[in-house]
Amino acid sequence: MCPDGDADVFEQTHDHDDRCFPGPHSCPDPHGCTDPHGCTDPDRCTDPDSATHSDGRTGRRGVTFDAVIHLQECDTLVDQLRHRLEHLPGKAELAAAVAAEAAVVAELGPLSVERAAVAAEQRRLEHEVTTVEAKIEHVKDQLYGGAVVAPKELEALQHELGTLHDRQVAFEDDVLVQMEAAEPLDARIAALGEALEERRGEVSVAEAELEVAVTAATAMLSDATGDRELAAVNVPEELMAAYEGLRRRLGGVGAARLEGSRCLGCHLEIPAAELAAIRKAPPDELVLCPECGRILAR
Repeated sequence: MCPDGDADVFEQTHDHDDRCFPGPHSCPDPHGCTDPHGCTDPDRCTDPDSATHSDGRTGRRGVTFDAVIHLQECDTLVDQLRHRLEHLPGKAELAAAVAAEAAVVAELGPLSVERAAVAAEQRRLEHEVTTVEAKIEHVKDQLYGGAVVAPKELEALQHELGTLHDRQVAFEDDVLVQMEAAEPLDARIAALGEALEERRGEVSVAEAELEVAVTAATAMLSDATGDRELAAVNVPEELMAAYEGLRRRLGGVGAARLEGSRCLGCHLEIPAAELAAIRKAPPDELVLCPECGRILAR
């Protein structure tokens, strides 16, 4: 007799010995079962510990779908690490430091141009002063050298000397104006120069910190990618193709566990009738969530 006496769940077979073996309601594939003690056709079983039937279907109960869930977890981690690598806080900090440096440079540029113009004008005026001073000395030589004795010529030289003195004073006043204009420019340029050095230092620090963060994040991503490659080996080719297609269409999540009546992929409750059908399905049958279409691991 069967242990529980339920003929719908257990049946006697005469292919092996007189023990009670699972019947068609308990075996997920009566023609390709991985358990030779419960298979109605043991010649088609490839290996009692294998996850592949002789007809190419996957699995011992739970093994295939545990593998695809593990692969999904690896893929999720890889996606998260890639996102983290692309959005490292250090990138924003470096961008802010570079922007601050650029702002100082942007302000410093026009001021430097203006200061150069002031300096050029000051040099021109100082040259004019020098020229006038030379003329004054020349007129003085004529006026007091004794070579000119005619009263009218001496009067003309005296008038020219006065005019040159007036021009000299005007040019010197203009030089002072340029010097006064240069003072606030020089002060602001000096302050901006110090600020620029500080900003450049901040950029250097941000670059160094970002390099460290990128190195660490890249190493983590490399490790996770390696784990993902190892996990992928345990997923059969056809299931992998279905999983990858769903991942592309469903935001990176192609498989999820069924927890109670809820799909952990879409977090929606599955209607009772469909849930009952899912629970009756053979454990190694590919079942999709009726709400989101993801592979369900039961």
